[in-house]
Amino acid sequence: MSSAAHENTISARETSINKITDSALVLFAEKGFYSTTINDIALKAGISKGLMYNYFKSKEELLDAIILPMLEVNLNLKKMLKAEADPKEILIGIIKNLESVMKQRPEYWKLQTTLALQPGIFEKYNEKLKDTYEETIKEFRYLFVKAGSKDPELDTAVFLAAFKGLQLFFLYTPGLFSLEKTAAHLLDNLLGTGDKQKRGKK
Repeated sequence: MSSAAHENTISARETSINKITDSALVLFAEKGFYSTTINDIALKAGISKGLMYNYFKSKEELLDAIILPMLEVNLNLKKMLKAEADPKEILIGIIKNLESVMKQRPEYWKLQTTLALQPGIFEKYNEKLKDTYEETIKEFRYLFVKAGSKDPELDTAVFLAAFKGLQLFFLYTPGLFSLEKTAAHLLDNLLGTGDKQKRGKK
């Protein structure tokens, strides 16, 4: 086989895999993992079931191919958390980054939300990402310490809960309010800065 033919074969393979994973992502997010069949995915991707099985032996293997790249998102988040900048600005920047990445692939984040409600699946991936989650939470806690928080543990919990809520609002009611302004207001209240602090000095 010539090098050109070999490259064409690789390109065709990558195209087929991307069609399959993109189709599965949308269907898993809309219908749920258990309600989506291999036939559903093949039809949406415009390929045969036989070809699909050449690339993925099962729905579980296909879901792995979609979910595990989440680690890359977490790695980017860890880089932001370790940046040398004002802690409050870093936290606001994380919210802005959340908005940016969700605009790029909203189905990906909707899938993450729906998987949390499907028995057995969330636990499986939560275990895989457990160490990453725990390290990320430590980094958030350290940021609140640097920001002068009186209770970094509680402030981290409140911020992450709000972070998840903002994600849901953005996905299902986009444009309802500014994520950046909401984050700034939340941090002002958690850290006792901004208008709240000014009023206390009067």
